Amino acid sequence: MKNDLSILYTEAAYLVCLVKGQVCRLKTGLYTHNFTCNLRKIYALASKTLNSYGILLQTLKKANLQPTTKIKHLSSKSNHNNKDNDVHSCIHCYFLVLIHDLLIKEKKTSHHFLLSQIHEVTKDALATKKLRHAYQSVNKLSKSQTENRGQNKGLLPCYARVNFLKTKLADVIEKLETCGFKQVKYDRSETSYRKFRKKVCKLDRGEFMLDYHLPHLLLVFPSGTALYDLELYKSKSLLIQDKASCFGPEILQPDPNSDVLDACAAPGNKTLQLISMLSNKSTIFVVDRDPNRFRRLTENLVVNGVERLSILDWSNSNKHHSKHKKSIQSSQPSIEAYCSDFLSIDPYHRKFSNVQSILLDPSCSGSGLSIRQPDGGDEQFDKFTHKKSDNYIDVYSEEYSSRLKRLSNLQAMLLKHAFKFPNVQRVVYSTCSIHPEENESVVREIANYVSDKFYLETIWPYIPSSSSSTSSTTNSMMHDVTTPIWKHRGLSDLYQCESCIRSSEKDLTNGFFIALFIKYKSNNSLNVTSSSSAAAAASSSSSPSSSVVTTGSNVLHNTSILQNNNNNTTASIVVNSNNENMNLDKQELFTFKIRKKCRTNL
Repeated sequence: MKNDLSILYTEAAYLVCLVKGQVCRLKTGLYTHNFTCNLRKIYALASKTLNSYGILLQTLKKANLQPTTKIKHLSSKSNHNNKDNDVHSCIHCYFLVLIHDLLIKEKKTSHHFLLSQIHEVTKDALATKKLRHAYQSVNKLSKSQTENRGQNKGLLPCYARVNFLKTKLADVIEKLETCGFKQVKYDRSETSYRKFRKKVCKLDRGEFMLDYHLPHLLLVFPSGTALYDLELYKSKSLLIQDKASCFGPEILQPDPNSDVLDACAAPGNKTLQLISMLSNKSTIFVVDRDPNRFRRLTENLVVNGVERLSILDWSNSNKHHSKHKKSIQSSQPSIEAYCSDFLSIDPYHRKFSNVQSILLDPSCSGSGLSIRQPDGGDEQFDKFTHKKSDNYIDVYSEEYSSRLKRLSNLQAMLLKHAFKFPNVQRVVYSTCSIHPEENESVVREIANYVSDKFYLETIWPYIPSSSSSTSSTTNSMMHDVTTPIWKHRGLSDLYQCESCIRSSEKDLTNGFFIALFIKYKSNNSLNVTSSSSAAAAASSSSSPSSSVVTTGSNVLHNTSILQNNNNNTTASIVVNSNNENMNLDKQELFTFKIRKKCRTNL
C-alpha cells in the first residue's frame, strides 16, 4: 500500500509539474509518458490538483507553509524523458498533490504514509493541523464568492477521431457497442446545430454521437469518459483530439494527388489526418524545429500506422535515413520529416515543386486551450481574490502584451514564408488562441501582402435561416449533410475577417481560429480569346445554371453553381484545352471561378 501510494503521488506530481511548467497539456503528458500506475487514477489526481491549484496555494499561504524558495517547475529545457520510469517533479507540485489528498479528496485518508510525507516536506509537526484549519477558512470564502458569481460551468465533451490508417468508422462503432456503449442517433437534415449541442450536453455516461460537422471521422462522448481505458484507444484506432483541432485538414482539402506541407507539425495529429486524405502518389513534408517535439512527432506517426516515413536533415538534403522503407505497395502517401525551422526551408527547392497545399499551425499563446480544461487551474478563485497565483496570467500586463507582439510578428513571418512556395494553391492558417493580435491582425496583414495572388475564402458560410433574402437553394444547403456551416466568424468590424472562423466554449470546443487563403485562377493563363470571354460572360449573365468557355475548338458547359453568404454566384468551369500556344505537352484540366456580384460591392 505504501509503495503504491508513493508511486501514485510521484507520477501525478510529475504530470502536474509538466503542465505548470508549460511543457505540455495534461492529456498530452498522460499519453506520451510511460507511467506505472493506472492512468485513470493518475489523471484524476493530477486534474483535480490542477483544478484546485489556486485554493491550495491560498491554503499554504494562510497556514504559513508556502515555499521559501522560488518554485521551479519542469520546463521544455528540462530532461523529463521518463522512458525508464524516472519521474521527478519539483517539491512544490509534490506537496500540492499530498495536501489535495489530505484536504479535498472525497474519501478522506489519514494514511500514515501521507502524513509522514507531509511532515517530511514541511519539517513541522503541526503541519497537518495547520493545513486543515487554513483550508476550512479559505474554502468557506471561496464557496461564498462562487455562489455570488453563479453556477460553475461544466467541462467540454470528449472527442475521439477515427484513425483511418488503422480502422474504419463502421468498425469503431461496432466495437464500441460491443463494449457496452450506445450510439445516440439523430437526423442531420432535421437537427439544427443548436439542438445538436443540447443533445451533446445531455449525453449520459456510456453514450456517444457522431459529430455534427465531421460525422465521417469524429465521435463525441460526455465529459469524463475514460477513453484511454478503451482497447480502441490502446490499439490507436481512436485518437483523442479536440474537435476544432480537426478543422484544419478538412478546410485545407488538398488535391489527393498533390504534395502537402505541414509546417510546425508536432505532435502530428493533423499530419495523420492529412495522410488519410491523400493517395500514394503524394508526399507530405512535415517540419518542426524543436528536437523534443520532433521526436514525439515521428514516434507518434510510427505508432499510429504510418508506413512510409523518412527522417531527413535539411542542412544536407541528400542524406537521410528512413524509419520505414517506402513500400511500393502501400496506399499511403510518403512522409518526409525535417527537424528544422520552417523559415530555413527553401521554398524554391525542386522537391517542393508539387506542393499545392500548406497547413500552418504556428506557436501561439495557447489562450484558447484553457477553456474549461483541467489544465487551466482554479481560474474562478483567482479572479475573485484579484490575486495573481502561479497559474494566473494578466492579459493586460505589459509583459503579456509584449509576448503577444513577439508571437504575432513570428506568425506573420511564417505565414509570409508559406506564400513563397511557387505552386502553392491553398494555405490554411490556424491557432489555438483567442487573441486578435495572433489571429485577425496577422491574417489581415498577410491578406494585404498577397492580395494580388490570393484571396480569403469564406469558410463554411453561415446563412441565417430567417434571412428573407436567402433563396430556397441556399436554405437547402443548411440541411445538406455534406455542407458544413459555422456561425461564429472572425472579427469583422476592425479586421474584416468574417470569412474566417472562430470556435469557443459556445461550440463545445477549445478556442481556435482558422483562415483559408486560395490562389486566384488567372484567366490569362488559359489564353481565353475575347470572343470566348464574351460568350462566357453572356452565358453567366443570362443563365444562372450554366456557363460556357471556348478555347480553340473546345466548348465546355458547366452546371455546377454554388452560393456563399456574400451572395456571390460561383461557377466552377472545367476547360479541356489542346491549344498549342499554351506550351502544353498534353491535355490538361483547368478550373477557375467566375464570380458574379449580386448585391454587395467587394
